[in-house]
Amino acid sequence: MLEATQGPAVFSALTAPSGPPAWKTIPSWDLVGTIDNAIPESIQLFMANRAHAHITEVKAGHLSMISRPHAVTKVIEEAAQSVTG
Repeated sequence: MLEATQGPAVFSALTAPSGPPAWKTIPSWDLVGTIDNAIPESIQLFMANRAHAHITEVKAGHLSMISRPHAVTKVIEEAAQSVTG
């Protein structure tokens, strides 16, 4: 179903400057899918570590928000609690 609704990326998404990355100044969380065939786990971990993210690894593919919604919810709740006290 997702493939039927997702449109192609526009060229400007790859060429337009994005400005300073938010992860340099705000806390980050990352849910790493260990069986992701779109972005290898090692690349996900590289990006998460570079952002000094709180990392949670889950046995999931690229769409963990669909296959593992409870894991995603837990990470979101942890992030929200850490910034609200």
